[in-house]
Amino acid sequence: MLLSRLSADQANSEMLATTLRSIGDGVITTDLEARITFINPVAELLTGWTVSEALGRKSYEVFKIKEEGTGRPMVCPVMRVLQNGTATGYSNHTIVTTRDGAERAVAHNATPLRDESGEMLGVVLVFHWARSAEELHKAEERLQLVSRATNDAVWDWDLKTDRMWWNDAVTTLFGYGADEVDSASAWFFDRIHPGDRIRVRENLTCAQQDGRRYWQQEYRFANRFGAYAAAFERGYVLRDGNGVAVRMVGTVMDITTRREAQEELLRANAELELRIEERTAELRRANRELESFTYSVSHDLRSPLRSIMASSAILQEDAGDVLDEESKQTLTRLVGSARRMSVLIEDLLQYSRLSRTKLHVERVDLSALAGTVARELRENRGDCKATLDIEPGMEAEGDLGLLTLLFENLIGNACKFTSKTAAPRIEIGSCEYRGVPCFFVRDNGVGFDPAEAGRLFTPFERLHDERDFPGTGIGLANVHRIVTRHGGRIWAEGKLGQGATFYFTLA
Repeated sequence: MLLSRLSADQANSEMLATTLRSIGDGVITTDLEARITFINPVAELLTGWTVSEALGRKSYEVFKIKEEGTGRPMVCPVMRVLQNGTATGYSNHTIVTTRDGAERAVAHNATPLRDESGEMLGVVLVFHWARSAEELHKAEERLQLVSRATNDAVWDWDLKTDRMWWNDAVTTLFGYGADEVDSASAWFFDRIHPGDRIRVRENLTCAQQDGRRYWQQEYRFANRFGAYAAAFERGYVLRDGNGVAVRMVGTVMDITTRREAQEELLRANAELELRIEERTAELRRANRELESFTYSVSHDLRSPLRSIMASSAILQEDAGDVLDEESKQTLTRLVGSARRMSVLIEDLLQYSRLSRTKLHVERVDLSALAGTVARELRENRGDCKATLDIEPGMEAEGDLGLLTLLFENLIGNACKFTSKTAAPRIEIGSCEYRGVPCFFVRDNGVGFDPAEAGRLFTPFERLHDERDFPGTGIGLANVHRIVTRHGGRIWAEGKLGQGATFYFTLA
């Protein structure tokens, strides 16, 4: 091999090869027959030929050139050196045609390779991408325009010389004048907050060493007045043919305003969450106090109410023959009112207990439960004449006691509101609502005005005259609370004279 013959010392040979691979020019070496013996990464890039493809080929096959202006083919400089035995000197205005047919302007020279005795061993061809002064000026102008158009600070760091170039935005963003910006990288690192400096250095070093092309990071950067701005940086690593990082180009944005807005938003969210927690705690306290009040009042009312009912019963029994008709009717109304009050108190107590009752969740056969409730209603009340149609096989996870109360209210309401219908019918079934199981109780009774549907589940709200359909207005409120405690929702659909359907989910 040619490189091994350049020195008797193998270490020197390896060092020379490493040097030729790392320099910024393209390098090709040949033997005395113009066969390529070495090609470095830059030469690979400029010619489009890889090492494995180029080695052993004639130099004029790989370095195929022509005149820039006329397009006339040119003799490969390696052949001139082999013919004349002297260097060719640099030649500009040359176009090399790459392996894939692209064309690049290059400048080149070729020199004989000789041993210590002066005997020629081959030729070394050195070339680089040669851009015209006009092209270089346009490229520089484009770079300047781009760097001026952006609001970001742009830097270009030559890792070999450790020098950094900054655009004018470093003045706009951070207040530094052109005479205050040092091209040494130390100027940049010295202005990074001490708490961020090590992290930033390590991140940039890793970007150079681990093969990455891109990186981004945030840190605090000191402005001219000593205050720290929140900076966001992203950049690109440029590498040579061996993958070694040679330059880094980055942009720096001042995101202080954005960061302050984010922090303010976080503070506002934290304050909002705190207020929500406080309001929730207040609401829970109020609910507990209301439940306690309801429970206490209901218990306190029961004693005098029992006394009224007992005294009325005694009066009816002992003085029934003495009282005139009007007095008897008055006494009857008194007893009826006391009984309704007793029922209302029981409903209030039940409504209060629903919030405190611990759920005992189990798998419940809803079809069997609905059938049992309907049967008991028929036996105990005797006013449910409707035909029942219960879908078999309905099951759900829930508290058996609460679900029993739910069906008692829903089926009881259906019985009540179909009592004046010619052919009363109640249907209990299931469907699907937004991907979850849904159950319903449907009747063909008196129905309700759809505009009033929102009032159905409010305690003491009644959509029908009590003289026609007696009740306390607590039943559906209890149903709503039961469904809510199971994590579900309940709603109703209906029309006057066309029945009603109550839908509910349990999860």
